[in-house]
Amino acid sequence: MFVAIFEYEDWKMVVNSLDNTIAVTKKGFDETRFYDIPEGIEGVAQTREFPEYVRVDTPNESAKYYVFKFEADDFFVGDIWVEGDDEDEHLDCFASHVFGEDS
Repeated sequence: MFVAIFEYEDWKMVVNSLDNTIAVTKKGFDETRFYDIPEGIEGVAQTREFPEYVRVDTPNESAKYYVFKFEADDFFVGDIWVEGDDEDEHLDCFASHVFGEDS
């Protein structure tokens, strides 16, 4: 069980495997977006090569993982993927929000 914090430019993401949640904030905005990962969280990764992406892995039996991206213009998106033999398959958009849009 772990809590991991990822930052990119003015973005901050807190991944909590204890309750399988993700919290996303953007500096300059008084809002936090919360997302549940129903399959559970097994691991997370952010690379130096692509720091705007955070991958959240679920338990291996599902072969499912989530990819969150900190976009330009205060936009945040999360997609669900499943691992394939030759290539991974995009299943669905899981999260999509423009910070400050609801204000």
